[in-house]
Amino acid sequence: MSIFANILTLTGAITLLTLLFKTARFIHIYTRPSSLPRYLHTSPSGKSPWALVTGASDGIGKGYSHELASHGFNIILHGRNPYKLCSVRASIQASYPKTQIRLMVLDATACTAADIAAAVKELVCEGLHVTVLVNNVGTGTTPSGHVFANYEDEEPSDIDAIINTNARFPALITHFVLPILQTPALILTMGSISDVGSPYISVYSGTKAFDSSFSKALRREMVAEGRDVEVLAMMTAMVTETGTSNGEVSIVQPDARVFARSALQRVGCGHEAVEGWCAHWLVRAFTQCIPDSWLTGMLIGSVRVAMEEDGKRKGK
Repeated sequence: MSIFANILTLTGAITLLTLLFKTARFIHIYTRPSSLPRYLHTSPSGKSPWALVTGASDGIGKGYSHELASHGFNIILHGRNPYKLCSVRASIQASYPKTQIRLMVLDATACTAADIAAAVKELVCEGLHVTVLVNNVGTGTTPSGHVFANYEDEEPSDIDAIINTNARFPALITHFVLPILQTPALILTMGSISDVGSPYISVYSGTKAFDSSFSKALRREMVAEGRDVEVLAMMTAMVTETGTSNGEVSIVQPDARVFARSALQRVGCGHEAVEGWCAHWLVRAFTQCIPDSWLTGMLIGSVRVAMEEDGKRKGK
């Protein structure tokens, strides 16, 4: 009986310590000051710092661009629609007149490695002092116009487009930008808690798992190489004012600008991956505590509700 009691006591102590550790981690992540100012440094010749934000035409990318400008960074806006980019540029300069802005027009869905290399080379030719790369570009909407689909019924071209936008483009632009980053530097890559494997968005989930794993591996490589480059995977759940969600703002669903502001506050937290919004951390923590069968049922139920609202379900 005493052995059984000891086992229960030990189990309880471990559970309590785990809970206390996670609580302390949560408090530290969401109350500590951001280390973003560390990357707001000038070059030896006095050139001001620049941040490259991919997918900056709208949504979270637009939010990141405004927030970085508010901190004093000059901004390189990437997107495929020059008219949208010009609109974002005008809105930033209206709020922050001293901000310098450059446009990088590339279609992440279809551009080649040579296209990306040429666009980055232009930054070098202009002598821009780039200290921050935000790999924000990504989409859950296929060129055919739907988000959710039975995987076997997806068009191969739609599969290619999601992979190209969410995985191939971030990997390639990081490849070409990394050599020109001026240290200390920051690479922030957008992940998603959909990387747990959400049904009916199989390719999207897979690409987001790639993004987070790629970011973690690159972070460790920078440590191994002794390079002062912080690489951080920024995880997210639902955010309004994006291509896949225009719902009402709530505690678990902030708007894009608020999310971007919160995400930048997480810079320097010391972790390899972190939820940009505190309620998303709680959602992730909950999914990690419940049995897989429960999580599967919840994901199927929530996605099917979204599919009915979206009206774009494909399949038999």
